[in-house]
Amino acid sequence: MKRRKRLFLGVLSAALLAGVVGCAEPARMQGSPSHPGEELEGQTTIRFLHIWDEHEQTMERLVRAVEQENEGLRVEISTVGWNTVGREVETAAASGNMYDVFFQYADELGSAVESGLALDLTPYVEEEWAQSFAPGALADYTVEDKIFGIPFRGSGVVVFYNADLFDRQGWRAPTAQEEMTALMQLALNEGLIPMAAAGRPDGFELESLRRIVTNYITLEAGNIDDPERLTGRRLNWEGELAMGAQMVKSWVGRGFFGPNPLTVDEEAALTDFLSGRAAMLLCNANELYALRGQEEYLAFDVGCFLVPGPEGCEETLFCDARYQDGFAVYSGTAHPEEAVQLLRGLTSRENAAEWAADTLSVMAVQGVEYEDELLEEMSGFFRLAGQHSVRPDYPLGDSLTQKSQLFVSYLTSDMTADAFETNYENITREALPR
Repeated sequence: MKRRKRLFLGVLSAALLAGVVGCAEPARMQGSPSHPGEELEGQTTIRFLHIWDEHEQTMERLVRAVEQENEGLRVEISTVGWNTVGREVETAAASGNMYDVFFQYADELGSAVESGLALDLTPYVEEEWAQSFAPGALADYTVEDKIFGIPFRGSGVVVFYNADLFDRQGWRAPTAQEEMTALMQLALNEGLIPMAAAGRPDGFELESLRRIVTNYITLEAGNIDDPERLTGRRLNWEGELAMGAQMVKSWVGRGFFGPNPLTVDEEAALTDFLSGRAAMLLCNANELYALRGQEEYLAFDVGCFLVPGPEGCEETLFCDARYQDGFAVYSGTAHPEEAVQLLRGLTSRENAAEWAADTLSVMAVQGVEYEDELLEEMSGFFRLAGQHSVRPDYPLGDSLTQKSQLFVSYLTSDMTADAFETNYENITREALPR
C-alpha cells in the first residue's frame, strides 16, 4: 500500500501533540476466539502493531503460526492506517501504553532511534538470520553499525503499462529517458493519458518521479555516493535539484500526466489505468495487489519497467526502492526475547512466502519463489534496491512533507527552479541537528 511519509517527532513532541493526535483513528485490535483477554499461566503476552488492514487475515494467520512454534508466546495484534502509524506510535509511547513490536518505515529509523523508541537488536540477530535477508535489506534498518529494525517487504516506484495497447501500437518499454518522453508524447497524440500518476496529496508520485529524475542527474554529475547525500545532509546541490524539478514540470506542462494531475489521488490514477484511459501508471510496486484484485475490470495484460535514465547512462537506478516496510522492538519492552521470536517467525522463508503469495509483495527474505509472473519480474528490480539509498541518521521532523509541498508550489507558481533548489536546501538546513 502506498503512503505519505510522516516522520517520528519523538516522545516529547508526541506528548505535546496528544490532544491533536487523539482525533486520529485509533489502532484497531484484531480479535481471535482462541485468544481470550486473560493471560494464561505460563504465557507471555506481547502487543504487535502493523499497518495492513487489507491483509489482516493473512497477518493473523502468520502470527498464530508463530505462536504455535513458540510455546508460551501470545500476541495481541492491532492495526492502524499506514498514514497514521507514526502518530499512533508517538501517542502510545507518550501514554506509557507502548507496543512491544511496532511497524517501522526504514526512512524514519533515524528519528525512532534518536527519540529512544527502538531497541538495539544487534545482539539478537545471529549470522544465520542476518544472512537470510536480501543484500542491503538489513542496512535499511542499521544506524552506526547497529541493527534497530527488521525488514519485511520491499517498496519502490515502478511503471506499469498496458501491454496489449503497446503491442497494437508497436510501442516498447523505454530503456532511456528520451524514449520515455517520446513514448508519452505518442500516447498523448492518441488521446490517452500517457502516464497516470497520483499528484494528491503533496505531489505524491510526481514528487517520487522528481526524486528519481534528480538521482539520474546526480549520478551523471558524479555525486550519487556523496557522503552528505547518503546521510540526507547535502546542502549544496549545484543545480541538480533545479534540473530535476524543471524536467518533471515540463512533462506536467505538456499534459503527460493528464490535465490536472495534482487533483488525482492514487485510487483515481489506478482507475484511469484500469479503464484503459491511461497507457501507463506510475505507482509503488505494492499496487500490484490492487491491480490483480480488479481482474474483472482488467481486460489487458500488464508489463512493468523502471524509470530509465538518460541515453548513455551506465546504470539503472532503483535507489529510492528499499526494503522499507519492517518492524522495530520498543526499547522499553519487558519482553525482548518474545518480541524477537515474533520477528524471527514472521521473517521465516515459509511465512514470507505465504505473505508474498497472499499480498503480492516482494519480500526482504531471500529464496522466496513468486508464482505471479509480474511479481517475479519486479523481484528482479529489487536486486538494485538500496544501492545509493539515502539513509538519514537524524530526526527529519516534517521536512520531507515540507519538501513535497515545496515541489507542489513550484509546479503551480512562477517560482524558478533555482529558487526551488535554494528553498529545498533551507528546509534541509533547518532539519539538521544544531
